[in-house]
Amino acid sequence: MTVRSGKVRAGFSGRLQSRATGLTAALLLRRLPGMPPGVRHVEQLVEPADFLTELAAHGFELDLGAQARPSA
Repeated sequence: MTVRSGKVRAGFSGRLQSRATGLTAALLLRRLPGMPPGVRHVEQLVEPADFLTELAAHGFELDLGAQARPSA
């Protein structure tokens, strides 16, 4: 998966999408006691680059901070 925000592009890839989903939930649950109450998006609760780096350490590929190529 690759996402863009302005001129920055980040890519996260690997096999076993269900494993990535489960690991994401587990890593977020570890942080649950320190999270504020209420409904939030994940990126409002964790620093995305740090979180994705931690998730990638479980066998996924992460490409952060790459400059997006201009659309043709």
